[in-house]
Amino acid sequence: MSADPRSDKAVTTWSASSAPANASTALSRNVYGPAPVDTHADKFQLDIVRLFRMVMKHRLIIGGIVCACLVIGIIATLTATPLYMSDVTIETSSDTVNVMSDKSLDAQQPTNDQAEIATYVELISSRSLAERVVDDLKLADDPSFVAPVNRSLVARAKALIFGSPAEQPRSLESRKKTAIATVIRNTSAKVVKLSRLLTITYSDSDPRRAQRIADALASGFIKANLDRRFDATTYARLFLEDQLQQVKLKLEDSERKVVAYADREKLVTLDDQKTILSQKLADLNTALGKASVDRANAEQLWLQVKDVKDYSDIPNTSSGSQAPSIIDQLRASRSQLVADYESKQLTFKPGFPVMVALKARIDDTDQQIAEEVDKIKNTIRSTYELAVQREQALASDLDATRAELIDTRNRSVEYTMLQREADTNRTLYDGLLQRYKEISVIGGSSANGLSIVDTASLPGSPYSPRFALNLMLALIAGIGLGLGAALGMEYFDNTIKTPDQMEALLGIPVLGVIPMLPADQSVQSVLADPHSALSEAYRSARTALQFSTDRGVPRNFVVTSARPSEGKTTTVMTLARMFGQIGVKILVIDADLRNPSLHKVAGIENSFGLSNYLSGGAEPEAIIRESGVENVSLMTSGPIPPNPAELLSSPKMLTLLTEFRDTFDLIIVDSAPVMGLADALLLSSVADGTLIVCSAGDTPVETVKAATKRLAMTNSQMLGGILTKFNAQKAGYGYAYYGYDYYGYGKDNLPSLPAA
Repeated sequence: MSADPRSDKAVTTWSASSAPANASTALSRNVYGPAPVDTHADKFQLDIVRLFRMVMKHRLIIGGIVCACLVIGIIATLTATPLYMSDVTIETSSDTVNVMSDKSLDAQQPTNDQAEIATYVELISSRSLAERVVDDLKLADDPSFVAPVNRSLVARAKALIFGSPAEQPRSLESRKKTAIATVIRNTSAKVVKLSRLLTITYSDSDPRRAQRIADALASGFIKANLDRRFDATTYARLFLEDQLQQVKLKLEDSERKVVAYADREKLVTLDDQKTILSQKLADLNTALGKASVDRANAEQLWLQVKDVKDYSDIPNTSSGSQAPSIIDQLRASRSQLVADYESKQLTFKPGFPVMVALKARIDDTDQQIAEEVDKIKNTIRSTYELAVQREQALASDLDATRAELIDTRNRSVEYTMLQREADTNRTLYDGLLQRYKEISVIGGSSANGLSIVDTASLPGSPYSPRFALNLMLALIAGIGLGLGAALGMEYFDNTIKTPDQMEALLGIPVLGVIPMLPADQSVQSVLADPHSALSEAYRSARTALQFSTDRGVPRNFVVTSARPSEGKTTTVMTLARMFGQIGVKILVIDADLRNPSLHKVAGIENSFGLSNYLSGGAEPEAIIRESGVENVSLMTSGPIPPNPAELLSSPKMLTLLTEFRDTFDLIIVDSAPVMGLADALLLSSVADGTLIVCSAGDTPVETVKAATKRLAMTNSQMLGGILTKFNAQKAGYGYAYYGYDYYGYGKDNLPSLPAA
């Protein structure tokens, strides 16, 4: 065996490949502690078994809540005021008489049947209808309706304790408000499925009054619908009257502006004037075009005959008169004379009188021809000049007409605007006047579309309260409240209660579950019976410790807890007793140097012990005591030192555990709690294993998790945990398999294990 305890610890550290999965082994290899677990998620991931256990655990609370709800339901049912219900059926027909051909004026053209019927349902519950019913039936003057007798338990209890308050006179307005609110509260309407039928229902403590109010609601609703339609028509008529007056004033003003502007601008018949000018302009434009053509032709002809001397050079187109025939005659006469002259020239000499006469006649004819040619040329020139003058005159007239037309159009722009405004106002006025006359006619012509199908009948029996239904609702409410209370208690109870929860939250195996003892029994007396549940539980824990590692139980281990008073010292002494019974030589060391209790459990004095050895005042053999139990020796804490952590951190503690390996088979160290102190961490770092003790239903989950995490940081091997003060009944149904009922600790005992 190696002298170094760390060598044994190295041997006991399993690898994942050579040993089965073990929570303590995995934890010893994780210096940051066990994997975090969401406790809230774990609480609400309930399966059927856990839910059944929770119900059985809190069955008294659930049963009490259910009984209370049933009692309240019965009392409330028996003391409730009986209510009678009466209903009326109304048909909302869409078939109406269409008097006007204009569909826009027909008030009965629903765009959506369902929306219309839904609107009717809301209108039935309106304040205006309730006020109409209250006024029609004079409900404000009915004392039994305005101030009914309150039969509730609360009201009766107040009247019994404080007396009935004196009735104060109320004003009519106050009574009316109360009556209206009562009618609205007790009125309901619903649509008969797949139809246009409405059912109006009213409930009241008086069956005859329920019938009267139901009928009044139906008739009042129909009258109100007619009134709304008449009011809508009246409003439209008044609106159109106001609009007609406004449009009429605008029309008169616009027409006055048109007349005034026409007078000012001298525009009598503007459209005719514009038409005449336009036609004149078109005619002038046509005439100017023709004059331009004539002038061009005359100019061309003049240029051709301007320098002509002989008649033969004048174009034939110029002969517009008898001149060409005269010239032709003259030329024919000349030709005759020339022929005579030439024939006689053969006989006579030129100086002969006959010849001279012929010559003179020829010259005279030539002179006449020349004069006629000049006349033709002058005529052509005159024609050309007249054509030029006509063209110029037409162009000037065209410019003047165009200017006049443009001026007329410019002056007519504002006139046209004023005229258009007047026409628009006249059209609008005519349309409004026509619509006003049509609405006046249609105002009372349309049918209502609402009719009563079934009147209200006198109810024979009350519909409320219903005893069976109220009991069922009370039972459901009680079960729901009871389960909610149980879930709430489970949720807010943030303590470790069961072994399964301890293993799931801490990630360590539970080596033992120690039952809670009755208050009238002591641990020693129960342990004296080897067949008691307590003895069997610690014997089971001893057996589990023997299989906690691959080498069996470690040679030494520390027993600690998260907080004080969790049964740690009792567990240490009982485990030592159990190991001693099987022949294992045990040394129990009380290393709680702050609040030692081992000497109290063993019944010996504590004048010397571990603190003396650690401070150098004694040898280890000198401070070992006999416990009175076979094979079990004790080392008490000794006087409480001022510096426990410094003493426990000295090398002497490791030396002590090492030296006694050969003397004792097993060393169990009782340590101080983990939280807030370093003692347990120092001891865990030098021991071969660590065992943590938790008190069922007392230790918070967060505290135990924090303690386990701190212990894991010391690299000590976590052997597991022991759950003390376990009550199977409080833990819930299903934990009887631990065997407590068999030994008499599972039913009627409400024990408490003394904690050290």
